Amino acid sequence: MQSKMRVSEALCLAGWATGKFLARSTAINTADLLSSLSQLGLVGTQALRLLVHHQFIRKIPGPDAKCWVYQLNNDSLSNHPEDDPLQRWNQPWDKKWRLLNFDIPSRPTILRQRLSRWLHRNRLGNLQHSVWICPTPPPDLSELFIKGMNPHTLLLWESPTPNGIRPLDLAKQAWDFVKINQSYELVIERALQSRKPEKVREATLLWHRALAGDPLLPRELYPKDYLGFKTMDVLRKVWRKHISGPS
Repeated sequence: MQSKMRVSEALCLAGWATGKFLARSTAINTADLLSSLSQLGLVGTQALRLLVHHQFIRKIPGPDAKCWVYQLNNDSLSNHPEDDPLQRWNQPWDKKWRLLNFDIPSRPTILRQRLSRWLHRNRLGNLQHSVWICPTPPPDLSELFIKGMNPHTLLLWESPTPNGIRPLDLAKQAWDFVKINQSYELVIERALQSRKPEKVREATLLWHRALAGDPLLPRELYPKDYLGFKTMDVLRKVWRKHISGPS
């Protein structure tokens, strides 16, 4: 965990390993938790400090008041909504698209690079050239303007799906679901080799990376062959088998 990315991945892995998406709020014995983290390739005490610091878990007195145990923070999902596919998939859709159109000069390139990073970080889809789309209100745009972008170069508006076009067809145009499924196929492949702890770790890190490229849309906007839901189910079974403590 030498770089920011590795710390991020370790947090993601450790959070899921302690039951973040299994809705386990029961207390976890410290020794069992350290053992589980170790099996998944994480440095136990360092991972525990990260988990507590980022509020995935909290430290509470044990039953006999002579030891400490760790408990999943019930608010951890709402504290990290951008990392929670279940919350994103299950969100109701108001049937409106948010479209962002920009007209930015090619020089200086830093402005286009900054906008591109913002668009991908916030999971917008490229509908056509400089037109980007998402089904929910995007985050505050002021971050872009503070860094030197002219607000007159961006246009944001809402629109229902045009008559004669299915919402799913619009989503397929904006996001590459073939590429997204390929990422999930790798996760499932590693998960099915999960008899070895290192394969559990590989599968979970691949899951983290696959999610980074997924727009995490409301369920109704995914094609029938989308593999994200199946991958979540497969990993849940793997994590249940490999994590110590009551389920």
